[in-house]
Amino acid sequence: MVDSCDNLFFHVDTGDLWTGCHPRVIDTIQHLYHNVSHRSGSLVLRIRLGPENVVGHGVPFPDYTIDQIYSNDGRQLKGSSVAVYYEGNMLVGTVVDNLLYCEVKSLQP
Repeated sequence: MVDSCDNLFFHVDTGDLWTGCHPRVIDTIQHLYHNVSHRSGSLVLRIRLGPENVVGHGVPFPDYTIDQIYSNDGRQLKGSSVAVYYEGNMLVGTVVDNLLYCEVKSLQP
């Protein structure tokens, strides 16, 4: 994973982790500290953990999938830092921009 993920949201009903990420950290730094007109992209990932490996040693959840739920180049939303999902609705928070509300109409279980 090359993205820099920020805060995690744990969905208690599904066990999924949701996170807001910075696709290119250098763009976020440029936007925050040097030039507010520089675009800082946004990315939301859902991490689905497989069964826990309780017998062996090593990785606690050896099977997982990562789904890209939302992505943009910073025109719609700058610097996503958190995502919360509930019953087909998603809120995406940022470091410096507005809050984004999305209806998630196609999400594989």
